[in-house]
Amino acid sequence: DLDEKRMALAEKFGAERCFTPDQAGEITKLTNGYGADATIITAATDSDKPLNQAMELTRKRGTVVVVGAVGLHLQRSPWYQKEIDLKISCSYGPGRYDTSYEEDGLDYPLPYARWTENRNMEAYLQLLAEGKVNFEALVEAEFNFEDAPAAYEKIKSERPLATLLKYSSGSDREHRKIEIRLPARKKESAIRIALIGAGGFAASTHLPNLEKMRDLFHLQAVCSKRGTTAKQHATRFEANYCTTDYKAILADDEVDAVLIATRHNMHARLVLEALQAGKAVFVEKPLALNEDELIQIENFYRENPEAPLLMTGFNRRFSPYAEKIKELADKRSTHGGQKTPLIVHYRMNAGFIPGDHWVHGAEGGGRIIGEGCHLLDLFNYWTGSTPVKIEAQSIAPRGQYRSDDNISTTITYADGSLCHLLYTSLGNRDLPKEYAEVYIDGAVAILDDYKNLKLTGTNLRGISGISQDKGHAAELQAFAHGIKTGTWPISLEDQLSVTRTSFAVDGMVR
Repeated sequence: DLDEKRMALAEKFGAERCFTPDQAGEITKLTNGYGADATIITAATDSDKPLNQAMELTRKRGTVVVVGAVGLHLQRSPWYQKEIDLKISCSYGPGRYDTSYEEDGLDYPLPYARWTENRNMEAYLQLLAEGKVNFEALVEAEFNFEDAPAAYEKIKSERPLATLLKYSSGSDREHRKIEIRLPARKKESAIRIALIGAGGFAASTHLPNLEKMRDLFHLQAVCSKRGTTAKQHATRFEANYCTTDYKAILADDEVDAVLIATRHNMHARLVLEALQAGKAVFVEKPLALNEDELIQIENFYRENPEAPLLMTGFNRRFSPYAEKIKELADKRSTHGGQKTPLIVHYRMNAGFIPGDHWVHGAEGGGRIIGEGCHLLDLFNYWTGSTPVKIEAQSIAPRGQYRSDDNISTTITYADGSLCHLLYTSLGNRDLPKEYAEVYIDGAVAILDDYKNLKLTGTNLRGISGISQDKGHAAELQAFAHGIKTGTWPISLEDQLSVTRTSFAVDGMVR
């Protein structure tokens, strides 16, 4: 080490010998001229010197392990001549940054990976419990948390080995709710809504839309698992308060409705808890990830028919383009009490998402349940009917591509309509994401990515938009209207039907 004071401390803790970089040649003498079997680098510098010096100190065919952040420009010749193994150590150990390990809890078998992130921590905690690791001698300075800026100044000027920040231990230690003191801009008739789950989509789409609808909504609260995120958005969009505890929102009598935009695996549970608390609920799709969750919601309404409004975020049906197609579909001729069937072809150029992304796992439920449900809802909406037969096929998985997001499904409806969905991750982003052809009793509607709608065989006019409109703003307006009038924008039966259809398709292609 460069610091003699730290070397003295190392010797106190049991190091047999300590050297400065200028004395490193002594290591060769101590090893009878061979060099160390292994050298571990824990330095922090942009310089390449620690790495190349480690090579010099290590014996032929030895090992150099880089733990710290150092320059990695190698002098190839000496490394080649000594055949040294260079290893870069990931923090904590095997399992770090592996989603399957860290988030899904899939452990590495001990016979194949003796030391993992968890087992390393277990061993470390055992050493602490036995008193074999003692940090007291390492702490050179202590500060109250309120004096943290002074602590950082000391670190920059004096470089103490360890600096301790002391937190108060009183009952005010944890604040899970923070009031945002902003000018009151609430309209008396506005629905007091709270957001649970302030992720990227909610922040970029729902919150800006709510801000534009102050005559309809007042943002009462923002809840996120990260307090900093909750406070940032609550301040930006002028909520009354932010919190990391969703139960505080459900217990708040001044919250009329909640907008749930968490990861998918939390939707059904939060929907039920919110409904039981008497809140109207807007939940981003999907409504649920499995039949058991869906049955619980279904049973709740069977037992509580006057319960508040529930709306799943099937936004596309509220797009002006989809509404125009619905207007045309409703003009179909009737024969024997039945309307002429539709034929729909819908192509979703969904884009590739890596297999370890959360959307494919237990949190997401897969892309058909999590995104394909939008299109299944459109089929219900346009036909005005219910599925009676579902057929689905998928590709055989090859390389990075999965079977469950490369599918073709055809759904037969009670009115005789046929709706086909091609959902694929094999495509290219240069092709627009969504495209549909709807054949309607002598007329045809061609929808191009919610930017253009061409109609033929009808006196209805198509739509050519300047920007894309998938109905995100209109669905919130419909939610507000539903709360105030008691009219559901999407029937409970449709929400259950679409969700069950997504389960069926997903089950066929996995």
